Amino acid sequence: MVLETNTHGTCLGDPDLEPVGAELDRRGAVVFLHPTSPVCWERSALGRPRPMIEFVFDTARTVTDLLMAGTLDRHRDLTVIVPHCGGALPVLADRIDGFMRMFMPGGTEAPAPSNSSAASPTTSPDPRCPAGSPPC
Repeated sequence: MVLETNTHGTCLGDPDLEPVGAELDRRGAVVFLHPTSPVCWERSALGRPRPMIEFVFDTARTVTDLLMAGTLDRHRDLTVIVPHCGGALPVLADRIDGFMRMFMPGGTEAPAPSNSSAASPTTSPDPRCPAGSPPC
């Protein structure tokens, strides 16, 4: 299944999409994220082609949202394929991790990298991939 990184500004960790996440999890679905432009891209793209910059940041934005919303922890049978080597995620991973630890809702913990299939966005969580396969 292919899902865009946002729809009219709603990212995949949005509580309104929880039933979708639950059903995909129940089915053990594999979801490929397809990057798209964020709302108000006209102002943030600086007149440049949207795929050049906006897609990689929208990928990072929605994966961060999935992590912070706890969607990936609640739905362990859902596999998410993050394209383009994770977009901006590899560069932002330490920063996202630090902020998650500071801003997770009370009583919850930030997901540990070893507990999250999205913790390493440049590698495939698919056990069918041979060990040592190149990233992306």
